[in-house]
Amino acid sequence: MKAFSKINLFLQVTGKRADQYHELDLLFYPLQTPSDELYIHFESEPADVGTHEYPISLHCTNCPAESLGSLQRNLCVRAVETYFQLASRPVPPCTISLTKNIPVAAGMGGGSSDAAATLIALQNTFHLLSEDNLKEAALSLGADVPFFLHPETSRARGIGEKLEPLQKIPSRLPILLAAPGFPVSAAWAYQHLDWQQIRRDSRTCEQMIQALQENNLSEAAKLLRNDLSHALWNKFPVLHIIQKVLLESGALQVQISGSGPTLFALFSDFEICTAAFKTAREKLDPSIRLIQPFT
Repeated sequence: MKAFSKINLFLQVTGKRADQYHELDLLFYPLQTPSDELYIHFESEPADVGTHEYPISLHCTNCPAESLGSLQRNLCVRAVETYFQLASRPVPPCTISLTKNIPVAAGMGGGSSDAAATLIALQNTFHLLSEDNLKEAALSLGADVPFFLHPETSRARGIGEKLEPLQKIPSRLPILLAAPGFPVSAAWAYQHLDWQQIRRDSRTCEQMIQALQENNLSEAAKLLRNDLSHALWNKFPVLHIIQKVLLESGALQVQISGSGPTLFALFSDFEICTAAFKTAREKLDPSIRLIQPFT
């Protein structure tokens, strides 16, 4: 099972709710590369299983040990538990095998995508939940998880769960990703919002959608917005170094995806994007991972 990644072409924080979550206006753009790979092996059917102390095991390749945390808190493990809980079935003994290709805690939705892929794999195997219950399970695991049940370019509002699929937006954009290789906590990014900068920014998601639907990439580049990015640009000077190299390599604009620190650069066409990949790879430190989502 493939677990796709995403970038946020637009991220506006429109307010803060009483429950401390933030109201958002987002433009989710799915990427088939990089993607994680997930397999679940079951020893028996749910109805035939008795009580087990803890029936789920997890094997992860390319996962930094510190990123996994405790087994019970892992999103894939929680997805299995949530699925069978909503189905009123005991959890069968199973092994989750996960290969991480999406950078961890990098603003590309890797954990959320893994959780959604787990739910899809379970539904494809057991068919125990309705579509509404599957969405309920996804939302209980995280605000971004419902998007990855059906990853398509979408506007998202609320805390990110109110999805509106969009038409006439190119399925491939000349984009280059640069992942610095260190994690950033989304909670930290939200705690350090610059509300003055947010209020001064008049760019809207509607403008971005129109520019993309018209395939006006130069205009779309001007409209790239991420209200979480201000704190990251200030805290991590290396992001400015990467941004400078990408701009000098021909990018129209460079922005941070989500809570970062992954950067994405938007180009006017694929030829320039491909040339920039080679140029940036020569200029940047090898620890910075460059990714071409579309070749």
